[in-house]
Parts: sequence; structure tokens; C-alpha cells
Amino acid sequence: NEPATALRILAGPRYFWVPLGHRWEAIAALQKALDAAPERNEVRVNALNTLALLASVSVALTAVTRKTNRFDLPTLTEDPGSQRPEDVPEPNAYEAAVEATAIAEELGDPGLIAFSQFRQGFTLDAREHADRARQLILNAHDVFEATNLTSESASAVHSLTRLELTLGNYDVAEQLAKENLRIREKTDHLVGQLTTLDTLARIARAQGDYPTSMSHHRRAIGLAEGTDTEPTVAAYLHTEVAYLAMNLHDPVLASRELGLALGEARNTGHRRAAGAVRLAQAQLAVEDLHFVSAHCFLVEALEIFEDSDDTTAVAYTLGVWGLLQH
Repeated sequence: NEPATALRILAGPRYFWVPLGHRWEAIAALQKALDAAPERNEVRVNALNTLALLASVSVALTAVTRKTNRFDLPTLTEDPGSQRPEDVPEPNAYEAAVEATAIAEELGDPGLIAFSQFRQGFTLDAREHADRARQLILNAHDVFEATNLTSESASAVHSLTRLELTLGNYDVAEQLAKENLRIREKTDHLVGQLTTLDTLARIARAQGDYPTSMSHHRRAIGLAEGTDTEPTVAAYLHTEVAYLAMNLHDPVLASRELGLALGEARNTGHRRAAGAVRLAQAQLAVEDLHFVSAHCFLVEALEIFEDSDDTTAVAYTLGVWGLLQH
């Protein structure tokens, strides 16, 4: 009954709707509240930017992130709340960010303009609009730096890093990521450190440098252990190390890491994380020509993903199963 208040509440957590498992619920509520509260003010700008972020995450989490081993399939990462309800329209991240920027410019608020431009650059497809995305994010970064908004500045550097990684500019991406890691360490921002280490691992992996990639993931595991991080982080990191071990033809290490990942997933009670581990174990079993074990792992993974109505993960699992038949 109070859409303006609803917008303030919904815009507050921003990205954290994702690990909380309520991304699509937040998107639906934001869309409804935005329709009911058309006033062009700061509250609407923040809500639109949050909608743009959640819509961008929606696209990113359902995209193929990488190919693993000899399978033309991605690694499954944790994506709670991944299925869009049929009655919730698919939001357009870029259009939301563009509207937010326009309202911020009407209000004449440099900080709001910068943040909205940053979100606009974040939503653009890097491969099709690299120059435009880079310029928008750099503009925002300069404002954040000038106004001592350290966290926002680091977020902008992280987005630039991922853009350069997507374009294959690995040296630039690595330099930016290392700069960002120094900022995150200086401000003791744990989530930022974990995210940046994961990016450094991806940069190394993209160049075939699996030992360095593994080193970054192990450092992240050390940071995550004993801290109040999102509960499936450790399971994800151990699974990533396992895939790297497969690429290094070290099945013993891969098996050990997957055992640790499965333990973390079970300790948190997160079945989808356990399903992702079982799928990785199936791929390892196929690599070792242990087809009966691979079949058992795939059956369990498929049951988990079907129970959670995760159609994307079901499709991946069936893809591995199809390869197993050959």
C-alpha cells in the first residue's frame, strides 16, 4: 500500500537478494512498486539501479561461463532462486539503467549520475558495446575516486576487469584485478577479496595457467574458512580447484577437492551445491573411465536438479549423460 516505502526497502540489499535466494521475488516486487510509484526522484533512481543489477545477474548466472575438460558444458555455480516465475516479466537491465541515469541528470546529483552510468555500463554486452561500456564505467570511477567512495570505486574497477577479461585483454585485466585486490585488502572487504581472487583465477585459467589459477582459489579458500561468508562459497571454490586438477591430469587431487566440496555442501544443507559437486564427480569418473560411478553420480545430480525445478542444470546433466552414452 506504500510503494515509495517498498522501493526504499527493496533497493537497499541490492545484490544480496541473490545469495539470499530471493532474486526473482525482489525483481517482481520492484517492478510492481515502480509501476505504482512513478515519481522521478532519488528513490526511483536507486530502485531502477537495483533492478538493473538483478536483471544483469539473471543474465550472467544463466549464461555458459566456461567449458570444462572435454565436455562442451559449463561449471555450475550457485544460483539460488534461478528460475523465473511464469507471471514475472523479464526485466531489461539496460533500459532500467538508462531511465535511472536520465532521472539522476534531471535531479542534477553528480553521485547519482555516476552510479547510474556505472550500472548502465555494467549492463551493456561487452562484446558488442565495449567502448561505450568502458567509457561509462570509467566516468563513474573518476567521480567515485574524486568523492572518496572507495567501495564504489573498487566495484567500478572490478567491472572494468571483467570487461577486459571478456575481451581477452588478459594483461590489462590482471593489472586491474591486482589493483582492486589491494583496495579490498586495505579496506578489509572480505567479499570483495574473494570476488577479486576468483577473477584472477579466471584470468589465469583463460590463458591455460592452471597452477596459478589454483593458487588464487586456494588463497580464497583460506580467506573463506572460519568466516561468515555465503555458505556455499567454500563448496564452489573446492569444486573449481577440482576442475583445475582435472585439467592438470591429477585425478587424486580432483577427487579429494570434490570430497571437501561435497562435505561443505552437505554441512550447509544446500542440495543444489551438492548436485553441482555430483555432476563434477561424474565428469571426473568419465575421465578415469569409471562409467558405472559416473552413471550413479549423474542419477543423483539429476534427481537433485529435478527436485529443485532447475531446468538449466537438468539440461547440463542430460548433456553429460548423452556424452556418456557414446
